[in-house]
Amino acid sequence: MIMLPCIVMYGLLLSCSSGDDKANSAQQENLMTDEAGNAVNFSLSTSDMINALTFCIFGTFCDENGRQAEAIQYEVSAWTFSGDPENPQGELLYEKQVSPMIITDNEDGTSEQSAEPLCLNLPDTEEEDQYYLEIYYGGLIRSGVITDEQVKALYVGQDRVDYYHFREGNCNLPDSPALL
Repeated sequence: MIMLPCIVMYGLLLSCSSGDDKANSAQQENLMTDEAGNAVNFSLSTSDMINALTFCIFGTFCDENGRQAEAIQYEVSAWTFSGDPENPQGELLYEKQVSPMIITDNEDGTSEQSAEPLCLNLPDTEEEDQYYLEIYYGGLIRSGVITDEQVKALYVGQDRVDYYHFREGNCNLPDSPALL
């Protein structure tokens, strides 16, 4: 199972080390980069090291005839679950992260778009962890709770993680696994 050491500062998940020497070097120098790639200084005395689970999401959109296409550029927000179903958003982990898209330019001047799974690093404590997710594709299409055990069940061996697969439209198949 892939478990990464992560840095949390002021309650926000900042980064997780993948074992990459460059990333580890930057952490050792107390430097991080923000979303724009700018270096940001932080003090290790204000942060805690925690383990994280990699959780990947992939989407499919089906038309009225059931034909499937990859959902491209959906957004995901994630929180710890507050424990209150009426107000499920606990501590914010990610806000409207956009799924990666690959654009391939063909020799004939056309291009093709394809989707990549969006992967999040979720905090993994010794207790049972629950996460509240919202998925947007044009608007809010999914919301619910997933547990750390459901995330761990997506792991295939020590170095591969399967993804949560949502299906939007006329797919006639359930999401896997279902959000609670």
